[in-house]
Amino acid sequence: MHDDFQPDFDSFDELDGATPHPFPRLFVAGENGSEAHADAAALAAALADGARQVADPEAADLIVTGSAPDGAPGRATLDPSDRLLLEGSRCPVAVATRGMTGREDYELRRIAVGIDGGRGAAVARDTAIRLAVDHHARLRLIAVAELGFDLGGSARHPDPRELERLARHLEHAGDGLAGIAVETELRTGLADQIILGLARDADLLVLGSRAAYGNAGRVVLGDVAARILRSAPCPTVVVPAA
Repeated sequence: MHDDFQPDFDSFDELDGATPHPFPRLFVAGENGSEAHADAAALAAALADGARQVADPEAADLIVTGSAPDGAPGRATLDPSDRLLLEGSRCPVAVATRGMTGREDYELRRIAVGIDGGRGAAVARDTAIRLAVDHHARLRLIAVAELGFDLGGSARHPDPRELERLARHLEHAGDGLAGIAVETELRTGLADQIILGLARDADLLVLGSRAAYGNAGRVVLGDVAARILRSAPCPTVVVPAA
């Protein structure tokens, strides 16, 4: 069960031109000269142009890493060696698609974000909003009512109350966002598959991390985010739960 976390949307009423850069300090991970480091640097420049690079990830507002070397080109695949860097981070972690350096036409115009009403998703949404404002991008809010399965493997449709809860969160999440083009998607199915499909035409996917006792304010990769980061169709940012 997810927390019904209700953020303060009033603070976003007059965002356009009024917010500081979302990521003033960034850390680019990876070995200098490697493909992963070059891809991470290319994504960092696109997300946070003009930001100051720092040598310590603990001092960063954003950590950017490249994809696994055996990942598919054009896909964001979390390298197992980077999982320790991601998990436990106090700031958002972005994973570049493999071959990002070759995408000279890359622009941040469409941002997708997963919404489930929990604290992790709420912080992810707030991050996506600030990025949308900074880059004048469109925002797609995605909520998925997960299918259940009985002991025989047959799918069970979600409780109608869960659909109502998610619809309510999507409605509230789009309120008060003056100057941002927002669309919402409420689907039924497997969350990772639905999000992967809807992110195919996105320039960036933003996900929340799982809230866990003893790790407040740090990234704890949940099952859905972990499955998505096996082969995400666009650069993906994972944001720590507040």
